[in-house]
Amino acid sequence: MWLLGFACHATRRIWLVLALLSLAGQSLATPDVVAADAATSHSRELRGFSSLDIVTRRADALNGQADDFSRLQPKRPEPFPPVVELAQDHPYRITWKNLGSRIAAERRVLDYCRREPEICPVPASQFLQIVDAARLKAGRAALGEINRAINLALKPVKDVAQHGVLDVWTAPLAAFSAGQGDCEDYAIAKYVALQEAGVPAHDLRFVIVHNTRLREDHAVVAARLGTQWLILDNTRFALLEDAELPDYLGLLSINDDQAMT
Repeated sequence: MWLLGFACHATRRIWLVLALLSLAGQSLATPDVVAADAATSHSRELRGFSSLDIVTRRADALNGQADDFSRLQPKRPEPFPPVVELAQDHPYRITWKNLGSRIAAERRVLDYCRREPEICPVPASQFLQIVDAARLKAGRAALGEINRAINLALKPVKDVAQHGVLDVWTAPLAAFSAGQGDCEDYAIAKYVALQEAGVPAHDLRFVIVHNTRLREDHAVVAARLGTQWLILDNTRFALLEDAELPDYLGLLSINDDQAMT
């Protein structure tokens, strides 16, 4: 901690050291210098980085290098860290596993439609149009295309009104055929559409959250883009990070028939 004490009493010397380091093309190996640097006008911007990252960033800036440090941000492995863990025999887990066979059957229909588009069923054709539009874009724009298009393609309706029961999870083409569905149906359609558009499975999650404001469970899709988990939600067109949704408490995060949490 000797360098930290030095910095607290002689901030100007720290800047001199950093300038010399930039000229020599070296990086500072001790994190203690950050105490002085944190008092600069950039302290809020740099909050969240490790102390060595902050010093390296300052040295690079002195050298006139590009100020792109997204690679320094820590990756969060899962969206909405759950506050409770659902049992393996919980209905949510069982329902997702049972849904897998219906999704697999619909994928065969999609493959057939790609080979024979002239005789493709209308719901499958509509679904593939959304997928193809997303394929023409990249990154956040592709995610936003699928979120917006599926939000517009389906009319929100409660399962009780549509099916006469409290909870039914519908495969995408069945939902498109009906033209309506509840939050799980939106999320399932987006999950499959994102995969069909080329998003890797390890960057996708079907997530059940509890909305503490509305006091009800809700389904969304989380897509990892770089270091962010962006949320595709049928209640909004904008893509928000999971950290921007404090009302959502994680219950279940699923990836390809496997419950992650």
